[in-house]
Amino acid sequence: MTLNELIKKATTISRRFTSGDIPLYINGREVDIELKEVKVNDNYRIVMQIVSRAEELTELRILDEVQVTFKHWKRFNEMLSQGLLKGVRFDSSEGIHLEFADNHTTADTGDWLILDEQKRWWVMNGEYHKNMVKQGKLIKV
Repeated sequence: MTLNELIKKATTISRRFTSGDIPLYINGREVDIELKEVKVNDNYRIVMQIVSRAEELTELRILDEVQVTFKHWKRFNEMLSQGLLKGVRFDSSEGIHLEFADNHTTADTGDWLILDEQKRWWVMNGEYHKNMVKQGKLIKV
């Protein structure tokens, strides 16, 4: 799709409605769309980023949290020796990949490992974690 095609489709839809703005939804969630102009050689491209609108999140009390970054590599190896993790892998192109001992939970670079009040580790998406912190809903006890 080109930028002109996007403008034409949006204009066609907006002409049918005369009162107020119409929110955009993707997969049932309200979103904002950011457009960024990028020059590649002598050509221009428009990079579209879809940003979910913040929603009111519920409070979560945790004992510990660790972001999946190379900075915490030693911690992941400790978790591996404790039997919490089945595998820890680093690839320069893909980043870090953690596989839990339960054989179905995985975490990748940017995710967060969360230790809940029942002392169970689980994975939280990086964007979701950022929103929880921004809203003050992630509480360390």
